[in-house]
Amino acid sequence: MNLFDEIIDRKNVASSKWNPDYLNSLFFSEEVLPFWIADMDFKSPAPMLENIKQRADYGILAYEYSPASFYSSLIRWVEKHHHYPLAKEHIQASPSIGTSIAVAINCLSEEGDGVIIQPPVFMEYMNFIKNNNRRIVKNKLKEENGKYSIDFEDLELKARDPRTKLLILCNPHNPIGQIWNFKELTRMMQICKENNVFVLSDEVHADIVYPPNHFDGCLALDPKFHSHIISLYSPVKTFNLGGFSDSFIFIKDPELKEQISSYMKKYLLGKTNGIIRSALEEAFNSSEQWLKELIIYLNGNIDLIEKMINENNLPIKFHRPEASYQLWLDFRESGMNAKEVHEFLCKKAKLGMNAGFWFGSEGIGFTRMNIASPRSVVKEGMERLVAAFKK
Repeated sequence: MNLFDEIIDRKNVASSKWNPDYLNSLFFSEEVLPFWIADMDFKSPAPMLENIKQRADYGILAYEYSPASFYSSLIRWVEKHHHYPLAKEHIQASPSIGTSIAVAINCLSEEGDGVIIQPPVFMEYMNFIKNNNRRIVKNKLKEENGKYSIDFEDLELKARDPRTKLLILCNPHNPIGQIWNFKELTRMMQICKENNVFVLSDEVHADIVYPPNHFDGCLALDPKFHSHIISLYSPVKTFNLGGFSDSFIFIKDPELKEQISSYMKKYLLGKTNGIIRSALEEAFNSSEQWLKELIIYLNGNIDLIEKMINENNLPIKFHRPEASYQLWLDFRESGMNAKEVHEFLCKKAKLGMNAGFWFGSEGIGFTRMNIASPRSVVKEGMERLVAAFKK
């Protein structure tokens, strides 16, 4: 049996993905098979779990610091997977990427200022902006047959507004699963730097990349752009750590780094969790093979879904993701409107997936499916979908 084939009953813990209240309110029934929230139904890497057990057995959970060995492990990981060098002085700890975005918004803009997003995109960005009394500025992605591109002319127009202060860049992009290439990143940074717009690059999905695709972090770009780049990273998706809070802000420009770090200190936000910090060091050092096997397994799940869609002539299209464990399924040929698609999936197929319109009106006609489940569960989900179309 493959490492990732194990069925683990997540109803025995307070799992958000399986929370009956969430399932009833979002999908009309707790009987749906959930493929929504972005975590995995797989155990985290064994060496990492063993490290957590050992730390708990040690029995003293007092104040700790991050030793040099931790920074070395993180720096090596980033250089290998994100393709740029880091130094300890470039790293700022943060409780979460959401916290980092909120801090940057407050540090680098005023109430009423504009923050650019590129929908359809992770819905929480809109909440971060609204909750901090800033304006949402949409640089809508251009879509053609499910493939997306950046509207650079529109981005330039929006960035020219002197009250537009930030761009939240999602790379790899959630929900569409695309990686913005070096040329696209460079053009975005040229526009933003020329107009003094700071780029918050959310790179949380950067470690799960399907060959032969290649991910480059924003800080791999020409150093002339670093004064306007804030890179946000967390291993939460990589090692399935959604229940823990720990992330990192990477900033190479000393002045910008001091600005953000000082703001973090105002609210005592720079602390890390000692047990998770130790576990992450273990994972960065020993879980490379686990990650490779995970990516192969997820690719197999995509193969299965593609095969079942094609063999059963389902009115669904999708482009294979370049990264992440999300599929962006196009239901527009089904003839159903957005509400009908969601109700069809929930009530007829008994599946819980993220409705496309949750990611903005630009996602109407689409649905996001989380494929990070054992193959037998994914197969059952697809069998439900096929049966629902045949009823």
